[in-house]
Amino acid sequence: MGDTISQSALERFEVRELLDAYTANVNLREFAAAGALFVPDGVWEVRGVADTPRRIQGSLAIGDAIARAVGAFARLVQMNHAPLIRVNGDRATASSTIHEMGKAKDGSDIFLLGRYTDDIVRVDGAWRFQTRQFDALYLDRSPLAGSML
Repeated sequence: MGDTISQSALERFEVRELLDAYTANVNLREFAAAGALFVPDGVWEVRGVADTPRRIQGSLAIGDAIARAVGAFARLVQMNHAPLIRVNGDRATASSTIHEMGKAKDGSDIFLLGRYTDDIVRVDGAWRFQTRQFDALYLDRSPLAGSML
């Protein structure tokens, strides 16, 4: 039983690393690397945010779409919180809360809360997004109280 629990914990940790790698690549503006976290025919869906493509398919197209979305910001910080991860063999699902704060190139600010719902697959030993759906839950464009450094 101990081996089963250890394997389960390891797999959830590996999936969590995928979620964290996505967030880190967005924050570091490594857009091609963020896109490469998807299977070649993967899908990224965005709901509830204006001026953002709604559904993008293909890891290269996803990297380009992330670059366009984040490229509108002089500075953007994304944080991933409270992931709920379920692993079943070479497939996994994850749901996590996203918190973004940023300053657009036009000087406007953004505070965004949302949820990612993910279908994830293990390909050649590496976990990759098959579908990643973002649902915006709260958007505030009021000036941020602090300063982006």
